[in-house]
Amino acid sequence: MSPRFLASAALIGTFLVIQPFRPYVVSGTSMSTTFASGQIVLGNVRSEQVARGDVVVFRRDGETMIKRVVYLPNDRMEQFFVADEWKAPVNRLVYRTMATHGFPRRNYAIPEGYLYVIGDNRDESVDSREFGPIKLSDVVAVVPGGGSEDYSWFAGVHETAQAVALL
Repeated sequence: MSPRFLASAALIGTFLVIQPFRPYVVSGTSMSTTFASGQIVLGNVRSEQVARGDVVVFRRDGETMIKRVVYLPNDRMEQFFVADEWKAPVNRLVYRTMATHGFPRRNYAIPEGYLYVIGDNRDESVDSREFGPIKLSDVVAVVPGGGSEDYSWFAGVHETAQAVALL
């Protein structure tokens, strides 16, 4: 191998190691309409801050998944008792319906070091409503921009896309 090739390979390898962004391919429909299945997103692997509304890439049970953060550590949320299970409301209409029809409810605090995540396509998403809050330490990247939906209503009320790493 030529010295020029080795130098180029070393330079490219160094760039890939030190860059803060990593590409992920969205697989599934749980994040539509924000991200389509097959779409490539860039995740910031060096981000130390996670905010409500951010889209995060995380690992869970050996899978890499992508979801939106709706509750942060110590946030409080309301859950309703439906069909023998405690469930979080999936949208404003469901919340209002459950609240006005007398479903038993409780307040739940997100534990320190955990996040509550859902998919933007709530009908097609397996998320914290199914598997509970995720560990903050399981987040491997934050997707800058994170789409444009307004999730501010979750703060007052207190879903399965997978992401495949390309590198």
